[in-house]
Amino acid sequence: VNSQHRFHSRIALIVPTKNRPAELKRLLTSVQSQAALPDEIIIVDASTEPVEWVLKDFPQLNLRYVRMFPPCLSKQRNAGMAQISPHITVVGYLDDDLVLEPGSLEGMLGFWDDAPEHIGGAAFNITNVWMPRALLVKTIFGIDSFRRGAIMRSGYQAMIGPIRKDTYVDWLSGCATVWRRQVVEEFKFDEWFKGYGFLEDIEYSYRVGQKYRLIVLASAPVKHLSPPVRKRMNYLMGKCQVINRRYFISKHRHFSVALFCWATVGLIIANIAEGVFLRNSGFFARAWGNIVGLLQSSFGRLEQIDRSLKD
Repeated sequence: VNSQHRFHSRIALIVPTKNRPAELKRLLTSVQSQAALPDEIIIVDASTEPVEWVLKDFPQLNLRYVRMFPPCLSKQRNAGMAQISPHITVVGYLDDDLVLEPGSLEGMLGFWDDAPEHIGGAAFNITNVWMPRALLVKTIFGIDSFRRGAIMRSGYQAMIGPIRKDTYVDWLSGCATVWRRQVVEEFKFDEWFKGYGFLEDIEYSYRVGQKYRLIVLASAPVKHLSPPVRKRMNYLMGKCQVINRRYFISKHRHFSVALFCWATVGLIIANIAEGVFLRNSGFFARAWGNIVGLLQSSFGRLEQIDRSLKD
């Protein structure tokens, strides 16, 4: 049953993808099994070898294919937005490694049918993420908070985690969020964020959140089956964690450079502790990347890391 037969809201889903045909098929299978289907899905493909062949397996879905190369997550999202049909009222961005659970799209569409005008974005409820360890210590450093979904003056964000009731937050995950059409027409993703695009979703939703309220919906559960950072990319990931955040806080006057530096010291300590606790040398490489990133960004060198950090 297509969504317009049961809901007023008309939804388009934009799925940026790169070299993940199996994951894309898994996502589309989970969408096709929903009781309410999206009005259209736009696949924005930056794969080395195009994956357009995947689409033929899903005749029930109104799929459109956009080829965009070289890869850049922010550019892929903006390119998808440029393709949506005139009748669409809400626009979702889904990562290709997401899986929708039964009733998820119904919960999302039901919310938007009655959503007050002041709400600009609503995220799916990612049920398979863990709440962070050592939350009290992380709160002291300003890299996390007991208030889920907060963005602190350090520029760091508190994790959201699985929720049991609808929760207002300061940021929404770019991998599983639906926005009002007028929001995506007014706000574009910042294409300074290259490649993997770490923190582009924080930066985007922070800007939207200055004008609209943001919410996570308990009744729209999904799983995010994200692969780990590739071992040889941990150092670059560490640099990216710091440099991209420094760029984010440099755009907005609300944030404190001193608190950012203090929080980054906490991040370095947390990565070293994680490495010891898990006996995983990748976290030591990440901590070293944090240190180099802090030094570089302190001298105004905001290096854009245009690499794929995950498989």
